[in-house]
Amino acid sequence: MFMYQKCETKKQINSDLSIKIETYHSFDAIASMQQEWDNFIEEIGGEIFLTFDWCRVWWKYYGKNRSLLVFVFRKEGTLCGIMPMFGDHIRLGPVAIRALRLMGTDYTPVAVAIPIRKELMTEVMQAFLMEIGSNGAQWDIIHLGPISGRYGSFTTLTEACSSRCRQGFIIKEGKGEVHTYIKLAGSWEEQLATLSKKNREGMKRKYDRLIQRGASLECVDVNPDNLSHMFDDFVNTHQSHWNNLGRPGHFGAWPSSYEFHREVAETQLRRGRLRFYELKLNGNCIGYRYAYKFGDTYYCFLYARKAMEQLEKIDFSRIDFGEIVKRGINEKVEWLDLMRGEYLHKLQLGGQIFDIKNIYLYSNSSVGLLKVTIFRMFAKVLDIIYYKIWRRRIAPRVRFRQGHLWQLWIRTNTL
Repeated sequence: MFMYQKCETKKQINSDLSIKIETYHSFDAIASMQQEWDNFIEEIGGEIFLTFDWCRVWWKYYGKNRSLLVFVFRKEGTLCGIMPMFGDHIRLGPVAIRALRLMGTDYTPVAVAIPIRKELMTEVMQAFLMEIGSNGAQWDIIHLGPISGRYGSFTTLTEACSSRCRQGFIIKEGKGEVHTYIKLAGSWEEQLATLSKKNREGMKRKYDRLIQRGASLECVDVNPDNLSHMFDDFVNTHQSHWNNLGRPGHFGAWPSSYEFHREVAETQLRRGRLRFYELKLNGNCIGYRYAYKFGDTYYCFLYARKAMEQLEKIDFSRIDFGEIVKRGINEKVEWLDLMRGEYLHKLQLGGQIFDIKNIYLYSNSSVGLLKVTIFRMFAKVLDIIYYKIWRRRIAPRVRFRQGHLWQLWIRTNTL
């Protein structure tokens, strides 16, 4: 295990940049600024995945044998950046590297914005990289990403990083997966108008006419009393659907995902951000939607459909889409974040594809570059053989019962 040997809280003032840096190594030490932290993330248009409680719970389940580093940046007393990061020591093949990464960006398939004010990006990043370069940890890789496709300051960020790269770092950009979003209109009719004629007619046939025929459609919202029952039934429903297709499902694929999401749901329910509901048609449950609201966005993490969907000749995805769009419009939500990946049914509902991007900073020492080169070569081989060939192609065809994803693959596939 690699440990970052520093005191619990360190303060530094860079007189040239006038940026004050505080570094924390536990969430208890920074708990007093939870509200300020969350307000800042929301103000700059960041994702729920970098809010205090989300990071804290993620660290509880996925921080073993890693070192916590939360960097807080202030200028003249005003918060201008938060970088919740962790150090990881990873051995792969003949080499081991030390990586510094954003919290929550492995073990949970999300993408995030870099939580720094755009107008102070250069000052903050220069202060951050100066601090990283002087802390003695000798990081081989600093990974900023996966960066959300909707993040509007990527060019500013790369320019800010480049201004310091000649002083100890080499910068590389990379594209990963894609991100799917839906931009919400002002009304349901306006939303339908954004769809193609074929998909608009399909939506009217499957959803609008269902309502017009007098079908009773009910959404049962989560509350503290029903959360436990609803969440367990949601997980069982989700897993049953995917297991019947020979796939592990989210909770079968990602280690500790049930425990992690169960606790995250509890903490976010208390803060009024959980948007988790059961869909009932004529009194019968047809599925669940598991999502969160933060800022102007619904984060549509997962849904689960009951097997009765086929018996009732309904289309759960269209019914759920109609409900979540109407709810979002009522709450003045502007975007539905449909998470990573490109799926036909999401595109048919108006999904827009954005590239997920990454920034990598490498040590410019010859030894460091050699280690990183060898490491990334082995990581690519592991990704191709284990994930793309075995996990994605062979195992589903032979109906091999797949367990959790290899943790080594999880920790290396984005590096």
